[in-house]
Amino acid sequence: MNNLDDYISAAMKKNNFKSKRELCRTLGLSPNIITTYKNGSWPNDETMLKIADLADVNPAKAILDLNKWRAPDVAKSIYVQIENAISKGAQILGLALILSGLFAGNSFAQNTSGTYDLMSKTDYILSLLL
Repeated sequence: MNNLDDYISAAMKKNNFKSKRELCRTLGLSPNIITTYKNGSWPNDETMLKIADLADVNPAKAILDLNKWRAPDVAKSIYVQIENAISKGAQILGLALILSGLFAGNSFAQNTSGTYDLMSKTDYILSLLL
């Protein structure tokens, strides 16, 4: 999600809301609050979590996005660094899980020459990450 409008659109689509007024009613907010958001104000954390839940978005990502959007310019770069670090950490964890599953219990497949083909598994892992 790139902005608050993306979250609002996803929440409306996933819940078949016909209007933003209907979304606001579900959130327990004033019907005009969406206009207020479009004019530069931001929802509080609790409201953002409700929107994320309706949009079926990870709440941690929603809070990180919200804080990134409403932060002053200097702090925005810090939030981007945090987001990138989390993403890289998730990739490393995923790779570790893949490797542990592939290499556990000598699960290498033999190739036609009777040797275990480590390179094909490495290529496969890299293809998943790239």
